[in-house]
Amino acid sequence: MNPDSSSSPTGFADDANATFLLRWRGKTEGPYPATVIQAKLAGNQIGLLHEICHDGRWLTLRDYFAEREAAVRAARQAQEEQERRTREEGERRTREREEQRHAELLQEERKRTELLQPGAIGRPPSGAFALGQIVGLKPHRSGMVLTLGLLGFFICGPLSIVAWVMACNDLREMKAGYMDDSGRSTTKIARSLGFWGMLFWMIGFLVVLLI
Repeated sequence: MNPDSSSSPTGFADDANATFLLRWRGKTEGPYPATVIQAKLAGNQIGLLHEICHDGRWLTLRDYFAEREAAVRAARQAQEEQERRTREEGERRTREREEQRHAELLQEERKRTELLQPGAIGRPPSGAFALGQIVGLKPHRSGMVLTLGLLGFFICGPLSIVAWVMACNDLREMKAGYMDDSGRSTTKIARSLGFWGMLFWMIGFLVVLLI
């Protein structure tokens, strides 16, 4: 019986279909398939101190099986680590989707709460102002109203009345939030021109009647 002829491990892992040379005290045998080597080990015909040729190296069967076991263990650990990372990534994405959905629900709830508040109906949504243009609101008419005010003040008195009425209506809608208020200052000037133009033309008309 050969020295250290204890039972072999359960298999040759990925080398199960390969053939190997064996050496004992300088005498080479084989090549033998893995199943034959396992049978010889089981029958105490060879021991773990026999040398086996693997990847161009001679090492004892004990060291060979230790290397194969370490390689299998490392591969198993790598697989478990990959599975753990995949599982954690899936859990992270699930949490992100849940957080995003929760944020959307909170935003919808805030919108419903704002709509239910008194005076919310007809009020423009927050953040609607952008470069003087209001989403869903009436555009201001400050340029046209100012032109009517100037024409009414200097040329045609009735246009002053039109300018004054339009300016008052537009300023009222701007204050209520129905019209773009970026032209508020121009509209106020047009209202003043309309008022004073209307007043001057009325005074002039009365003077003509009294002469």
